[in-house]
Formats: sequence, C-alpha cells, structure tokens
Amino acid sequence: MKNLFEKQISSGNIDKITNRLYNLMLFSIGALVLSNIFWVVWQWQMSKDADQKVYVRSGKSVFAANLENTSDSRNIYQARGLIETFTKLVFENNAETYRENLNAALGLITSKDGQAIIRGFNEEKVIENYVKYNSFSRLQLDSIAVNMSVVPYQCTVLMQQNIVYDGKEVPNPIGAKFELMPALYSDENPFGMLIANFNYITYQPIEKP
Repeated sequence: MKNLFEKQISSGNIDKITNRLYNLMLFSIGALVLSNIFWVVWQWQMSKDADQKVYVRSGKSVFAANLENTSDSRNIYQARGLIETFTKLVFENNAETYRENLNAALGLITSKDGQAIIRGFNEEKVIENYVKYNSFSRLQLDSIAVNMSVVPYQCTVLMQQNIVYDGKEVPNPIGAKFELMPALYSDENPFGMLIANFNYITYQPIEKP
C-alpha cells in the first residue's frame, strides 16, 4: 500500500511540474515576444529622432546645426528685432537708465562680448559723463544687414548715436559687425538668438547736401 501511495503522489507531482513547466514556457515566450516588440519600437523611435537632428563635428554647437534645419522658425524679423532692441539698450541712455538697460542687453549677447562692451564703456567713463554733464544719448539706426544664408547669421549694423548736453547735440557714428547664434527662448531673450563676436567697424555717414 505504501509503494502504491508513493507512486500516486509521484505521478501527481509530475503532472503538476509538467503543467508548471508548460505555463512557464508560455510566459517566457510571451515575455520574449513583448521584449522584441518593445526593442523594435524603441529602435524605430530613436532612428526617427536621429533623422530629425543635425549633429556636426566642425565646432558648431548643436543649436547652430539646428538653425540649418528647414523646420527652424527663426526669421529675418526676429533677427532685426533683436538687433534694434540690443542697440537701443546699449547706445540710447541717460544716467538713470544706463545700468538697467545694460543689464537687459546682457541677456541678448554672449557673456564674453557683453563684458567687453562694458569694459570699453567703463574706460570711456560713460556713466560718469552722463552724470557730470546731465547728458543723454539718442540713437538713429541707418542700416541693418542680416545674411541668413549661412550659420551663424552674419550681421552688420550702421547707426548714429547723438549725445545731447548743454543744449548741444554731438553725432557719434557707430558701426559694428557680429554674428547671431541660436539660443533658448526665454523671458530675457524672446528672440531665440544671441549676438556673438561683436566688433566695431569704421562708419562715416554721408552728409546730406
């Protein structure tokens, strides 16, 4: 009787083990199929994203490469708006607005170029002269040129700063060449571009007869 009982127990265990192994096999197959589907979908999505991005190794940033993407929304009106805003903040001031305007302008230019402009103003004692002579400056933009066929955008601005003091108005022609680099849109920079490599150039406006 003991041997027969043991045989029945063994037979029942074998059936249970077989069922478990069968279920385990089905589960493993299902998991493998799902894993393969997930892997294929992930690889497809990664390839799709990679096709939409432009990566370069020539020293341009990824942002600069994105400017070359035909889907980029930046346009000539944004570029001109940035240039007009920046030049007025920097070159149209008085003693009260000088510091606030310069701080706002720093959000539109690279840190290196912005600090270079400030150093030049400090050497020329611009704020001291505004205070000393109770003067102010007005700005007239004569020309803005933006070449958007290359990245970064190549820009030239020609302007005339008029410094007013003691009832006199002294013209100060200013020319500059610089580039527009892509940047993240923000409250401080709603144009999505930064001025870079800012350099003064000689500009002498033609006097009207």
